[in-house]
Amino acid sequence: MDRKIKRTHSQLARLLGKSEKKLLLRIADMEDELRDEACLNSFISGFRLAQGIQQELLADQPPYSFEAEEEWQACEKISQGKSS
Repeated sequence: MDRKIKRTHSQLARLLGKSEKKLLLRIADMEDELRDEACLNSFISGFRLAQGIQQELLADQPPYSFEAEEEWQACEKISQGKSS
C-alpha cells in the first residue's frame, strides 16, 4: 500500500501544477477533518448510549457517592478489627 501511495503521489506531482497541487492538498485536508469529525461523533454517540444503559441499570439504586464508599470501607475495617 505504501508503494502505491508513493507511486500515485509521484505521478500527481508530475501531472499537476502548483495551484492544482494546493487544491488537491486542501481536498485531502478537508477529507481528514471530515474523518476526524465522524470519529468524534461516533465516540460521543457510543458514550451517550453507554450512559443511557448505565442509568437504566442503576435506576433503582442511588447515584454513586465517594463519601459513602469511604464510610462503608471504614465501617468494614472497624467490624473486621472487632471480630479479630
